[in-house]
Amino acid sequence: MTDLRAAFRELLVSPAKLAQCANATSMTELFALLKRWWQLEHLSDQRLIDELNACNRQPLDLDPEMLATHWLPWRYHAKTQTISWCLPRGRPTEPFFDQYIERCRQLPVNQFLQPKTALQQTLDNIGHRQTPAGFIFHVSRCGSTLVSGCLAELQRTHVLSESPLLTEALLDHDRNDGERLRLLQTLLNLQTRRLPASAAVIVKWNAWDLFHWLRR
Repeated sequence: MTDLRAAFRELLVSPAKLAQCANATSMTELFALLKRWWQLEHLSDQRLIDELNACNRQPLDLDPEMLATHWLPWRYHAKTQTISWCLPRGRPTEPFFDQYIERCRQLPVNQFLQPKTALQQTLDNIGHRQTPAGFIFHVSRCGSTLVSGCLAELQRTHVLSESPLLTEALLDHDRNDGERLRLLQTLLNLQTRRLPASAAVIVKWNAWDLFHWLRR
């Protein structure tokens, strides 16, 4: 029988197979691909789901910077010190980044492949460093969403509009200011790793992020 954990790891870093998974329009189509690749045609769908869930629960020791060339980090779990990943789906043009993540997670592949990595490994292995082209700080209902939406329409501009991942880092009050700053930079690096080097990144914070930072 195929070593599912090893096959799961190999799949996560295979651009060709990930592209096929992302194009699957249903659970049936996705499972047919996985069973054929892993020579598990005899396995029931429920058993495959159980095996995938077991793989999803275990943090992987994959290189996070390599993973970020194909995957998008979308959730930081302060309690377990892990990061959740999903496959991206086109450019983020929604008003808020959590809406873009929701669109990504509607893909069948993202409902069954939900890898996690340990945060410490991420902090120790990031070489890429993203310098934002600008920040948007604001109060509610001031027109900032319109501004960020206009910027997102520019081909070489990438807007992180109120990214939940960055807010979750700010809310980790078990870290001091220096640790949270390093964490923010690391997560920003990961969320922009797959972008072209020429991309101009704009970070729009939510209305409370600045207060979370200043409160410390």
